[in-house]
Amino acid sequence: MAYSIVDKSGDRVYVRPFDGTSGPFLVDANAQDPKWSANGRELFYTSSVSPVLFHRKIATTPAAPLPASTAVELKLPSDTFALNYDVLRDGRVLRRVNALDAPAPENPPIQVVLNWFEELKQRVPVR
Repeated sequence: MAYSIVDKSGDRVYVRPFDGTSGPFLVDANAQDPKWSANGRELFYTSSVSPVLFHRKIATTPAAPLPASTAVELKLPSDTFALNYDVLRDGRVLRRVNALDAPAPENPPIQVVLNWFEELKQRVPVR
């Protein structure tokens, strides 16, 4: 089980066995929003102080140490660290993109047709 705690000490991500037989084990400080990969052996979580997504393999035995995490830089607006994401079955990360982050589409020209009904009558004869 993975979860985050927010208190006066900051944001932290922990893991522990679902049955509660041991733990909790601190995964990372200044971290939030943990999500498991489909295989249940990798944990993804975000930094609470910068726009970074972390990826860490988690051992299945409590005695095994947690290896170093791998950081993946993501482009986020500078005024927020909030990140809506999910981990796909193949381990790729899917993230939400705000419409404001995407380039503006080109506006197609507007075509105005005058007297279109008259033109329609000429092109389609009435029986």
